[in-house]
Amino acid sequence: MTAPRFRSAPFDLCGTKYIVPPLSLGAIEEFESRIAEFEQLQVIEQVRFVVALAHRALSRNYPE
Repeated sequence: MTAPRFRSAPFDLCGTKYIVPPLSLGAIEEFESRIAEFEQLQVIEQVRFVVALAHRALSRNYPE
């Protein structure tokens, strides 16, 4: 695993510590409309969206 490029608080996932940085401005702009309508989404869609955001953030430090 490569060293993280961006700093943040560590997050433990299944016994492995990851550094999950904030989303980039580009990602926030890309997801802006979905962020704005988040509360109107069904719960399963909210979960899928949060997973997509977490994946995008994790990919900043762990592109592999």
